[in-house]
Amino acid sequence: MISGWKLLLCAWVWGTSSQAMAMDPFIHQLNSRLERTGADAVNSYIDDNFEKMVPRLRELVRRCDPDALALTIKLLNSTNASATQGNAAMLEIAMGRCPERLLPMVPTTRVKGLCAVEAFADNQPGGANPAQLIREIDRRTRSLRSRGAVANSEKGKICLEGYEEVRRDLANSISE
Repeated sequence: MISGWKLLLCAWVWGTSSQAMAMDPFIHQLNSRLERTGADAVNSYIDDNFEKMVPRLRELVRRCDPDALALTIKLLNSTNASATQGNAAMLEIAMGRCPERLLPMVPTTRVKGLCAVEAFADNQPGGANPAQLIREIDRRTRSLRSRGAVANSEKGKICLEGYEEVRRDLANSISE
């Protein structure tokens, strides 16, 4: 008979092995590169292979893949302003889709910046008008509030505050 601690050890090993096996090979490769060379080098590598890599990373982040989200957050720590802006835009889109997955991962100092709708506006055919952006903010706010514990967390409150500031600015621009 297998003792309790051996069973627990087997379950832990199996769980961590299945997590490693479940990681997308593309993300695994970028994480390995990140560990060896740092965020600046990985962002440059992605930039050098833009047409091949960015759509894949963007799709994984859009689908709220936890490993892709975690990697993209790490890639924000870069001196490459263009890469940082692109990574932030991907995370902003994900924030509108899966705040419950993303908010716990994001450093508190980055939350408000990711709780915005600029990337949403940029992805609309012909851009988005202020009324459309207000509707998107309202949708995101309702979605976040429906996730109770996340909305009531420190980061959830910061996010809701960020959305409210953007909404207020947009409403003011309409009334002018």
